[in-house]
Amino acid sequence: MYKQSLYKVLPDYVKPKVISRMNRYSKWEYGYNEDHDMVVISRTGKIGEVYEIQNLKIALPKAEEVHEFKEKYYDYIDNEFKRREEGFWFINKDQPTYITGTHYMYLQWSKIDVGHPDFRESNRLFYIFWEACKADRRSYGMCYLKNRRSGFSFMASGETVNQGTISTDARFGILSKSGPDAKKMFTDKVVPISVNYPFFFKPTFK
Repeated sequence: MYKQSLYKVLPDYVKPKVISRMNRYSKWEYGYNEDHDMVVISRTGKIGEVYEIQNLKIALPKAEEVHEFKEKYYDYIDNEFKRREEGFWFINKDQPTYITGTHYMYLQWSKIDVGHPDFRESNRLFYIFWEACKADRRSYGMCYLKNRRSGFSFMASGETVNQGTISTDARFGILSKSGPDAKKMFTDKVVPISVNYPFFFKPTFK
């Protein structure tokens, strides 16, 4: 059976007691460590496994850091999923105001050409109507007459990414006046929104 030889894990390269003591106080500094002749690539002050690649010893960050991060922000992440699913109430000029989950994802997590989108009342009503179309089993969609620079292309792209990342075995198309225009919308709008989603909204690819 083939055994990879690109790197080796050196389990006892640094004594476990030393690692434990240094990790406890986050003492490992990023960069070359002369005492152990290794390069620390952890920025957390804690290290885990030590790899040897091309005779260079490299100390990786402690594996638990990812787990600890998720645990630390679990309530926040759970709340974001709730807002995505149920929508969000907030006070706007002293008035309780509701936005749908799709609208929340657009405002909070969609990167557009100017950065974050602005809140617009017209967009809020659009998303409420769109949510009703999705909820109504009699609906085949929505006809929407828009003016230029209304942000519709970004809203539609945001909805494509939102639905595409919560659906299984589904396809989402882009229709425009020409193939190159549809491709441009994909590369200039859909892709940037998708890649800038936080890790907890990104599907796992295998």
